[in-house]
Formats: sequence, C-alpha cells, structure tokens
Amino acid sequence: MKEITGRQSKHLIPELIGLILSLTVLSPFILVVFNAAKKSADIVISPIAPPSDWGQLFVNLKNVIGNQNFSYWKSFGSSLYITTVSLVLLTLFPAWRHGCWFGTRQNGPS
Repeated sequence: MKEITGRQSKHLIPELIGLILSLTVLSPFILVVFNAAKKSADIVISPIAPPSDWGQLFVNLKNVIGNQNFSYWKSFGSSLYITTVSLVLLTLFPAWRHGCWFGTRQNGPS
C-alpha cells in the first residue's frame, strides 16, 4: 500500500470537505430521483430509501406526460423559453455594463 506524503495529506482534508459538501448539495436531487421511481404509498412509507423497482420510474413518467389535466409539453416549452431568455439577458447585460463602465473610466474623471 502506498504511503501518504505530507504534500498529499495537506490536500486530503479540503478534498474530504468538498466531497461532503457536494453530497449535501446533491442529496435533494437524489431524493427526487428516488421518489420519482416509487409508487405514492412507498414514498409515504420510506421517503429516503432507494426504490425497490426502478421500472416504476418509467411508468410514473408516462403517467405524468400523458395526464390530461396537466399539459407537460407546454409547461416544458415555457420553462425552456424562460430559461433561454434569462440566460441570454444575463450574458448580455453584464457585458454592456462592463463596457459602459470601462468607456467612462478611460476618459478620466469629468
């Protein structure tokens, strides 16, 4: 087995902290995937446990997409549109702001 040198041990603690923080941040998403693959009764009985049948995930997705009371594709399209417009605006406005600030600062104080 390879020994850990002083240089490697110096990075071990921050890497462990990063791993723990990453798992903490990702845990809600993991729970959503777990619960999406369960029947409603199974979620109530054990919300944190992994699903016993991963095939239920596809049944649940089919039921959500095919639900007549909820327009899945329209909602998905709206979310995609809002996200795209937001990202474009967030990309452009900081560039404009930086250009304006830089342009006024090049001419010196007025």
